[in-house]
Amino acid sequence: MRSQHVWSLWWGLVVVVFAALALNACATMTKAQCRTADWESQGQIDGLRGLPSAQFDRHVKACERADIVPDKQAWQVGYEAGIERFCQPDSAFERGENGLTYQNVCPGGSHDLFKRVYAVGYEKYNLKARRDNIQQKISNYRREIENTREFLVSKDIDASQIKKALRDLRWKRDYEESNLRSAQYDLDRYNSRLATEGYLSMAGINVTTTYTFSKK
Repeated sequence: MRSQHVWSLWWGLVVVVFAALALNACATMTKAQCRTADWESQGQIDGLRGLPSAQFDRHVKACERADIVPDKQAWQVGYEAGIERFCQPDSAFERGENGLTYQNVCPGGSHDLFKRVYAVGYEKYNLKARRDNIQQKISNYRREIENTREFLVSKDIDASQIKKALRDLRWKRDYEESNLRSAQYDLDRYNSRLATEGYLSMAGINVTTTYTFSKK
């Protein structure tokens, strides 16, 4: 009975510790940051990162531990300035190209423009990811071929079995190398289009029209 009681106490402590760690991990700001925050600057940072306006509520929750109430008006001023800078074509393409998510934060007409340019960047990300994934498969097969050869030889296994095992692996490697050439061709062709047409044109946006940020 005593061992069960000790175990229960120990497990309860573990749960409390992990709960505290999870709370800290989810907190957007530390107590010290809450006490010294410039809320307009923080709002601008959140906007520039493309975070939704609900980020302010997360700050409120995080700063409850420090008995600090964030200045919503100041934060909103900064946030709108940050969002305006975030919701630009360069930002949209860069975010898509790096495979980052877009959380539908751009207002009005800028939302549709952002999504169209983002899609062009994200297509490049997908093409590159496909190429990189195939390269990793080929690397794995090469390593497996070498390891298999060494293992089979060390076990004095019949030569015909060694040849069959290696032949199967080489066929898989060669198949992926063929896929790699195709993937690299697709990526190069897409990069060529980007270089000649530009991402705005590929997104169906008239490049002679000045892009304007819209809150409506």
